[in-house]
Amino acid sequence: MTVPFKTIRARAEKRKGGPKALAKLLPPKPDPKALAKLGDDRILAEMSKRVFCAGFAWSVIENKWSGFEKAFLGFKPGPLTLQPDEFWDDLMKDTRIVRNGAKIMSVRANAAFVREIAKEHLRWIEGVGHMVHQSAPRTVLESIDALVALPHDAPRVGAGRSRG
Repeated sequence: MTVPFKTIRARAEKRKGGPKALAKLLPPKPDPKALAKLGDDRILAEMSKRVFCAGFAWSVIENKWSGFEKAFLGFKPGPLTLQPDEFWDDLMKDTRIVRNGAKIMSVRANAAFVREIAKEHLRWIEGVGHMVHQSAPRTVLESIDALVALPHDAPRVGAGRSRG
């Protein structure tokens, strides 16, 4: 079941003391022109950082981030999607990163996702821009806002219960 972003936002506002209180906790909205300049590797890196921050102290991820960059080949989607299973298995022993199997495999899946979108639109961000103009712009933009804001209010992975 998919919960509309509007519902998620309303819950967060209620828990945090209203819209203004929630706004203070969130990072500034990304500049669309700056987003348009991001390469697919930076998009994948940001997605991955949000995944790894969920359920962990952000400082741990930030302190290890240069190790993440090296371990995940600079987050270049093409080379990552060509890596054999052994590469991904070896990451479970790599002390440069947080060794969480589900999160590591999310990088593999997201690399394939970014590459698939980029195939149709030259770059991932252009594919998102196309979706914004061709479908429901509020939904896509709100999803990007949610991705950017994820570490600030992310539930633990596998918590298994609703946070209503």
